[in-house]
Amino acid sequence: MPLTHLGTDRPGRVPYEISWWQLCMIVVSAHASVVVSYAPMVSSRIPPVRDAWLASLVAWVPGLVLALIAWWLAKRFEGQNVFEFAFSIFGRSLGAVINAGLVVYLLYWAAVVTREFSLFMASIVYLRTPEVVFSVVFLILAFVGASQQIEFIGRAAELGGPLTIGGGALLLLANVPNMDFGMVRPMLAEGWRAVAEQAVGPAVVIGDTAWVALLAAPYLNNLAHGPKALGLGIGITVFFLSAGALVLMAVFGPELLAILAFPALSATRLVRIGESLERLEWLMLMLWIGAIGVKISLLLFGARLGVTSLFPGARPGAVLLAVAVVVLVWSSVVLPTMPAVLDLFLAENLVRFIVPLQLVPLVFAAAALARGVKGSG
Repeated sequence: MPLTHLGTDRPGRVPYEISWWQLCMIVVSAHASVVVSYAPMVSSRIPPVRDAWLASLVAWVPGLVLALIAWWLAKRFEGQNVFEFAFSIFGRSLGAVINAGLVVYLLYWAAVVTREFSLFMASIVYLRTPEVVFSVVFLILAFVGASQQIEFIGRAAELGGPLTIGGGALLLLANVPNMDFGMVRPMLAEGWRAVAEQAVGPAVVIGDTAWVALLAAPYLNNLAHGPKALGLGIGITVFFLSAGALVLMAVFGPELLAILAFPALSATRLVRIGESLERLEWLMLMLWIGAIGVKISLLLFGARLGVTSLFPGARPGAVLLAVAVVVLVWSSVVLPTMPAVLDLFLAENLVRFIVPLQLVPLVFAAAALARGVKGSG
């Protein structure tokens, strides 16, 4: 069922729409959740190179290219979502198989993300609270967001995104007095190969923009603004990845960063602003919870779209509830320990776990061009 048929109040248009700024903030929120917690700009290589900040600066190209390909698909098949792209490009039978695979991958990634952040909360804040409590809380928040459609997710990101940007900038500036720039010199001491290895982590994080664009870009109220939204969202992410890597390296140095599980959190604990704001963990956690809510909501929303594309007669609310339950159960068995979660952020594991989902736009675009298929709009 094409998106243009989902509503009767706005005939001939996508009934649920987001602005380019909302898409930009969705991109920022999806990235901020992992940047603030696991700091992949320095954790993807142990020990990190002193030029980790430079690695983040050069890591944006693949993610932007894949995101623009996803936007091109949304424009070529205007009025359809990603699961309808599959039917248009590959036909009903093969398209159904591909959509089923996409649903499984989205469910899996939602379970991984939920597990990552429930263990994060249980390990650093509420040490006596079972991880499942945080999984349930995150999924309830995400369920509410996904049930209210993409407009709600866009509004949530629009409200929380600027706060995330401002709070992140405050945390960076507050650590400037603790920085020792001798920690980051000399430049390129370990060579470009080490920088390239360090860049894998940030590149995979930025590459997440591909699946964000696949799910959200079809709902843009003006598709011509897609490149602006995606480019700005990636640009903001690159700034925080690079600036964060520079601050963390100058504060801790590569040897200490190699043994810190949560360097960003450790950096906030060094900050004291006057007598009232002695520690800023509360600010980091507040920003992080808002960002993770947007990210998991979008994953649940995508999985629900995929299931309803396979079973058009299913009730969306019941499907979404089933999707959330599957994610909750799956998250309880995936990545059983914190060391397993931390290992996930090593470059070789990041590539294996998430890059296949990020390459979906490239596969779809190649097939669409090879077959000469385009949307009816």
